[in-house]
Amino acid sequence: MTFWNRIEQYIKRNHMRWLQLLFGKKPIQPNLVNFTEIQRILVIRQHDMLGDFLLATPVFRALREHFPNAHIGVVVRRYFAEAAEMNPYIDEVLVFEEVGTNWTLRTFRQFWKKLRSGWDLAIVLNTVSHSLTSDLLSAFSKAKWVLGSSHRVFPGTDGNFFYNLIAPYWDGDRHQSERNLDIVRHIGVDTQDPSEVLKVDENLLEKAQEILENLGLRDESLLIGMHVGAGKMFNRWPIIRFAELAQKLHDEYDAQIILFWGPKEQDLADQFQNYVQFQPMLVEPTSLKELAAFFALCDAMVCNDTGVMHLAAAAGVPLVAIFGPTDPAEWKPLGDEFIALRGKRDKTDSVRVRHVLEALGTLLDEDMSAEDDDDDEPGDEDIPPSEEAQDQPAETGPVAEKDTPVPQAPFVKKSGPDRIEVLKNIETNTELDLSIFQTAVREKPQAPQKTENAVDREQKPPAPSEGRDDHPPEVRESAGDAPRGGAEHTGSGGQVEETAVPDSAPEAAAKDEQLETTESDVPQLSQTYIDEAWQSATCERDNTEFLAEPEPDDESATPDSELSPASEESLLSTSEIEKIEMELNQLAEQEERTSDDPAPQETPVSGSEGEP
Repeated sequence: MTFWNRIEQYIKRNHMRWLQLLFGKKPIQPNLVNFTEIQRILVIRQHDMLGDFLLATPVFRALREHFPNAHIGVVVRRYFAEAAEMNPYIDEVLVFEEVGTNWTLRTFRQFWKKLRSGWDLAIVLNTVSHSLTSDLLSAFSKAKWVLGSSHRVFPGTDGNFFYNLIAPYWDGDRHQSERNLDIVRHIGVDTQDPSEVLKVDENLLEKAQEILENLGLRDESLLIGMHVGAGKMFNRWPIIRFAELAQKLHDEYDAQIILFWGPKEQDLADQFQNYVQFQPMLVEPTSLKELAAFFALCDAMVCNDTGVMHLAAAAGVPLVAIFGPTDPAEWKPLGDEFIALRGKRDKTDSVRVRHVLEALGTLLDEDMSAEDDDDDEPGDEDIPPSEEAQDQPAETGPVAEKDTPVPQAPFVKKSGPDRIEVLKNIETNTELDLSIFQTAVREKPQAPQKTENAVDREQKPPAPSEGRDDHPPEVRESAGDAPRGGAEHTGSGGQVEETAVPDSAPEAAAKDEQLETTESDVPQLSQTYIDEAWQSATCERDNTEFLAEPEPDDESATPDSELSPASEESLLSTSEIEKIEMELNQLAEQEERTSDDPAPQETPVSGSEGEP
């Protein structure tokens, strides 16, 4: 952020009410203005970027159509002043230096003289952002009428007080060129042609033609320009995709490729040349006027969503633009000869080479439909790619199995004069997380060699065992929860059956040894049942912890619900059951004698019912 930007932000936050007292204007209706008296119009668009300015160029066409004899000037910044100079509807360009050190006393006096040279109408195009500097310039211009949008009001103010002609802001999604035109439509100014415009100098065209001929330009060949750069990383299509597209165009269509890049993007140009197997024509970064001349000589352009896209569109070159986070419905150049491609995840790497080829074929009226042979294209690596990617560009990144077909996404064409190719159905197999499939394969249980269904278990009761535990095994509540040591497999009817897998011989022997009980232990087990039954009858707290069944130690044991009568009798003998009932009755009678309150009535517990 420059020093002046810091000052501007400070004033916006703290002193806007004082500026409102100094420069505040009273809004009026457009029908009170005599527009026949307007002879000098100043448009202020010194803020924002190159693409934002070019999207506003339809305003100059509209002004010229309604004020054919007026003198139209514009205030812009240095880095896109050449784009304003190429506009055929602008008579004067005032350059506002965004860097304070570029100002000299002489340049400031010249700028100040032009700014206060008697403008009748000042128009501030504040669609993308609201610049306090632009508003101050409109106030210093001494224009009688100042037109601006009601949108983006400064905090702490009652409205956009710098303007006395305030255009309403329309909610909803609208293209940026329409947003700019909405401001001048407030005073009855409009145009039927909302496309971006600039005029390329004939001398620069001849010079660009000569340079390309020296680089080997052939008249009969298809000439495709590729600008591989973008100021924002997320707006860049992977450089390896550009290279593969160029290689296909060179090999299959005998096309010649012109490579363009930005001032700080030499690494992208180097990577592109490392990938391709031919020598493209290289055009190093140059001025906007010369760049527009090179663009105008191309049959078509392929580029990212950046200011260069709008420069090529204004020069009238058919183009295919790859969009990422930004919405092409709002930012794509208007016109049927411009196609925007956007992946379903709003990422540039979702767009495949075959999609760009098909779009180019649509623009050039040629069949460039590609086969689904790019399933093994590189993944979603960012720029610049790694050294491994440069060695093996076709194997970088996670890719799906090559046998998996990638469906070709159809283009969705909008009705009307404009066409936006928004690919919302692109299948991006390069982003599949294969670890998910690997985990699924790794965790898939093996079907047992021999299973025993529930009917067999009912017909074949377990053999009586002297050392079987009195406590029943835990009954699983969830049908999908497989027991420990078990496996799942799909049986007939698609139902999942649980099959117990027996433990190994040493482990089974150890468990049997732990579970062994003798005849002398039976009274002790009976006393345990008595204590637990008594606690469940007399304790006031929640009895869920007593009803909870213990974890089964023997995983292959059969649940209570599957025990046959013969196996139930093998747990306790009849004499043991009678002894337990007698002891319970004795304890109940003793409790009635020793307690004043009546004891709760007990339910006898039998060995076949287990715990209460």
